[in-house]
Amino acid sequence: MAPLWTKMRLDNSTDICSFTSVEGAESRLDILVTANYIGGVSKNYAEHMMRSFEEYLILPQPTQLFVGFDALPVNSPATLAEEELEYRKWICSFLKKKASEQKRFAQSHALFRKNWGHQPGVTMMLLRNSRAEHILMTELDVVFIKPINVAAILEDVEYANSRVTDANLEDMIKVVKFNTETVALTKGSASGPGICLFGKEIRGRTHRFTRTSAFSGLTHLALRSYYTKTVVPQLLKYPPQTNEESMWGITRETMKTVKDFIRWGGTFKLGAIGETASIHVLEHGDTRKREPIRHSFF
Repeated sequence: MAPLWTKMRLDNSTDICSFTSVEGAESRLDILVTANYIGGVSKNYAEHMMRSFEEYLILPQPTQLFVGFDALPVNSPATLAEEELEYRKWICSFLKKKASEQKRFAQSHALFRKNWGHQPGVTMMLLRNSRAEHILMTELDVVFIKPINVAAILEDVEYANSRVTDANLEDMIKVVKFNTETVALTKGSASGPGICLFGKEIRGRTHRFTRTSAFSGLTHLALRSYYTKTVVPQLLKYPPQTNEESMWGITRETMKTVKDFIRWGGTFKLGAIGETASIHVLEHGDTRKREPIRHSFF
């Protein structure tokens, strides 16, 4: 049987262009953006994403930005490869211009995989090149649509987790999800074990968090340790191209008890029940898109 991850897929060899805006201490937060070139619309996505960062995010300082791109499949037409090469030049120039104008990020990086690895491969490339304890994982085609104080959220998570004891380990916040729709209480068989487990509200000093039953790769804050100990081992257990429906099925199956939730879970939506959406996924209008966006890793 062929291995799920070939040596080529596991090869995180990367081309990088980096720009420094502010010299200083080690990054408190790394924003990791997964992407793949899908034609001219990729420029629009990058511009909209950066504009939403500028308008809506209050970030801890210093923060670094990493935008990671998958390689093209080996059978891609030559014309697409030429377009992608031009896009690489454009995105590096774009990030350099933003770094010079705004100094919002201590450093900005564009990373390009040398081998096609799907979204999980890009994720592992980004993790390998970043160092901060906290990460904000998102995608190139996602924009924020209301003010988000990331620095205050991280402080509230630290405060809430400081009150967790051995008797309530299921209250430990490991992931904070940003929502594409109003936060609602999950009901029925999908709500998980215990009448109060999913949907329970945890309060920080200024933010509230609502426990949810599944991790999702769509925009979220997380501890690096959660990725290295939980997410990456799961990524390597399944084929790189495993689709979202399969991943959701795996999640449901492994979280049938409170004990399972403590091991695999720790995911909370930002806000209490009724909190309005904080992010929006832009439309994929380019017919050359080669694969669907994978929002769930396990």
